[in-house]
Amino acid sequence: MAPTYETRFIPRITTKQMTCEGAASCTTLTTGAGSLTAPAIVCPTDEDTGIFWNGTNFQFCVDGSLRAFWSENGLNAIRYGVQAGMRGYRANGTDASPTATATGETLFDFLALGHNGTEFASSGVVRFKQDGAVSGLNVPGEVLLVSRNSSGVAVDVVRARASGAFEVLGALAHQGSTLGFFNTTPTTKPTITGSRGDNAALADLLTKLAGLGLLTDSTS
Repeated sequence: MAPTYETRFIPRITTKQMTCEGAASCTTLTTGAGSLTAPAIVCPTDEDTGIFWNGTNFQFCVDGSLRAFWSENGLNAIRYGVQAGMRGYRANGTDASPTATATGETLFDFLALGHNGTEFASSGVVRFKQDGAVSGLNVPGEVLLVSRNSSGVAVDVVRARASGAFEVLGALAHQGSTLGFFNTTPTTKPTITGSRGDNAALADLLTKLAGLGLLTDSTS
């Protein structure tokens, strides 16, 4: 009968030095802290790629360079000299035979959940979807912001399309103090003055609308 190991203190582990066979199990595994260039748990073919503990966070390193760490705030990506990022990959088919994704399919979700007193429930999503058929090696995409109302219904709010268009899918409530259209410098809400009887107010209205960028006043 294979033994069951309840506690083992091992200063450093590589996968080529640890083998579990048959019914053997390991309920507690303790390693040394490790370091950036000599992580505690490493890739068997790369001595400075793996996971280590720096006294505060779990650190994930690749080729001796920090790539991510798990802190009390959650999972964090970190890079030096280039932008940090998180990527979500989707294909249809299987690992062995992936196939192209199709327009309208969701490619990746950033999902936020809150607790309702009983369980966690979705509150909103930043959703990445394919926006058009694959063209050559390119996959056109859109970004969709989705909120969830008090009835639990998902509400599409805004969409940034592959064409560059920005679509407001619900009510638009401008909260700023200035506004401009068609590349016009934003300005404050205009006040219309002048008499209605002699068309002075109308002339002022045309001037103020032109100032917002809503029309070109070519009247005389």
